[in-house]
Amino acid sequence: MTNRRFKRAAQLNRTKAVFFTVAFHVMLLGGIAYSTDADYESYMPDVVKEWLNIDIEENEVAQKDEAIRP
Repeated sequence: MTNRRFKRAAQLNRTKAVFFTVAFHVMLLGGIAYSTDADYESYMPDVVKEWLNIDIEENEVAQKDEAIRP
């Protein structure tokens, strides 16, 4: 019975550690991105821009389509 309690406590500790690690890194990267005057959209890949519904310039889309075709 005590073995199950230790396993449950260990799982809870791992879950907390992952949550706080992810939250810390998101806040750190967000703070760095918003404290600088750099345009973060210029560093963002096209796939992420599509997920966030950020307009992609037509030239970038045309170049991407031409590269895919055989």
